[in-house]
Amino acid sequence: MFTIIKRRPFVLILPIAAVLLWIAIKPKSSSVDLAPPAETSTAFKVVVQKSQSALKDRFLPLVGRTEASRTANLQAQTAGAAQKFFVNEGDGVKSGTLCVKIDEGDRRAKIASAKAAVKSTKDRYFISKKLLEKKYRSVMDVSLDYAAWQKALADLESAELDLAHTEIHAPFDSVVTKISSEEGEMLPLLSGEPVLKVASLDPLIVVAHVNELYRRYAQVGQPVEVLWEGIEQKKGTISFIDPVANESTHTFKIKITVDNKNHHIPGGLTTHLKLPLGQIQAHEIPAGSLVLSDQGTQGVYSVDGENKVQFYPAEIIDSTEEKVWVTGLPETVSLIIVGQGFVKEGVEVSPSVTGEPQ
Repeated sequence: MFTIIKRRPFVLILPIAAVLLWIAIKPKSSSVDLAPPAETSTAFKVVVQKSQSALKDRFLPLVGRTEASRTANLQAQTAGAAQKFFVNEGDGVKSGTLCVKIDEGDRRAKIASAKAAVKSTKDRYFISKKLLEKKYRSVMDVSLDYAAWQKALADLESAELDLAHTEIHAPFDSVVTKISSEEGEMLPLLSGEPVLKVASLDPLIVVAHVNELYRRYAQVGQPVEVLWEGIEQKKGTISFIDPVANESTHTFKIKITVDNKNHHIPGGLTTHLKLPLGQIQAHEIPAGSLVLSDQGTQGVYSVDGENKVQFYPAEIIDSTEEKVWVTGLPETVSLIIVGQGFVKEGVEVSPSVTGEPQ
């Protein structure tokens, strides 16, 4: 009995010591541990640009082709061999320039003979008139003498014209585009191949075709912007509109006249035209901001007041290397210009405006 009483205090001390040790080594709690964890945003970050619409000249793009304003096939009008060519293909010539000389042959001798015949028949006619007054000639004889004189005059004119035809001159300021014969070669007459061809490139004509839906915008005298690849832009003027549409294409042919000093722009060149269609409200935006919707519609993404993505179909009305002018957007829009390829309509994003920290 005494042994049991002596061991009881030791048994009670052990649990108490364990409790005190646990309290001593337990880590102290802090207010930070008790606070809920901070929420982190999962919205995709994009960069937006505020865009305001403005009045923009609208144009209808057309594709045309340059043509000479005038062309001519110069043919020999008298028989003979080409004695000398005074021009080469590609030469620019002024109106009246001698291009080809044909061998004269005996034409000058024929003119001299025709002149002698004119003098002889003329003298005979006037002598007959005096003899008629004295009753030595009949009226019939005088009439025949007068006819002979007139025939001699016609023969002289024909001989002189034949000599003139031995020279082929440029009919207007132009460029020689083709020479079909050689010096010493017998030249074909009017029914054959032309001796040479010339074309006037100043002014230059651009031929294009306008769809019937836009025919009302084209007016004679209206200015049109004309552009060529690698050549400066020029202003042209509509000089002709076909009154009848093409039955198969439903388009109207138009001609635009363009100044072309020194024939700098050649004929047969593909040409880009801009036909004015009036003014319209449009946005000037970066070309890279354009996207395609899931339905394949071209447009842009914007951010609304609740940071939700919206899609607007957009029609391009003009463009430069880096910018495009589009219609179809609200007057003011927050346009996504960075990240537009990774968002969809209706999703929430975290936008930053251009110039602000992203």
